[in-house]
Amino acid sequence: ADQALVYPEGAVDFVAYYPHTASVTENKVAVDVKNQSKPEAIDLLYSNNATNVTASANAVNLGFKHQLATVRLNIKAQRQRRGSASPSGLTATLTGSKTAGSFNLADGSLAVTDASAADIAFTVNAAGTQAEAIVLPQNAANVKVKFTLNGKTVEQALPAASATWAAGNPYAIDLTL
Repeated sequence: ADQALVYPEGAVDFVAYYPHTASVTENKVAVDVKNQSKPEAIDLLYSNNATNVTASANAVNLGFKHQLATVRLNIKAQRQRRGSASPSGLTATLTGSKTAGSFNLADGSLAVTDASAADIAFTVNAAGTQAEAIVLPQNAANVKVKFTLNGKTVEQALPAASATWAAGNPYAIDLTL
C-alpha cells in the first residue's frame, strides 16, 4: 500500500518490455542475439495493449508478445552400414544470420542492422539430437548451419520453406546428418 501506483489525471497507456535494460535511447532498446548462453537475457518481449487506462481501473493486464523468432533443429544421424552414428558431442552454428538491431518501444518496430551478420552458436542438447537458437526476424535465404562432430565439419543450407523468420514464431527444422 505504501508503494501504490498513482495515476495522473486522465487516461494513460502502459508500454512494457523484457528483459529490462537501463540503456534506452530515444525510446529504442538495443537487441543482440550473438550470445545465446542465457536465452532469457535476449528473448525480447513487448506489451502495448493497455491503453486509455484511467484511475478507476482495478487492474492493468499486460499482454506480452515475443518479438524474436526461435529456430529449433531436430537432428537425426544418417544410418551407416555398421549401425547408426551418434550425434552426441555435436556443435551447430548459424552462419550468415543478422544478429543485431534496435527495437522501438514507441511503435513496436524492430530495425535489423543489415551489416550485423555473424555466427550464432546453437544450444545443443547432450544427445546432439536438438539444437535451438533465438534469432532476429529476417529473410534467412542465405543463412546456413555449420555442424561439427568428431573433428569433421559440414555446412548445410536451410530448407527453402524456412527461409523467412517472423517475430513471435517458432521454426522446427528436421535435418539429417
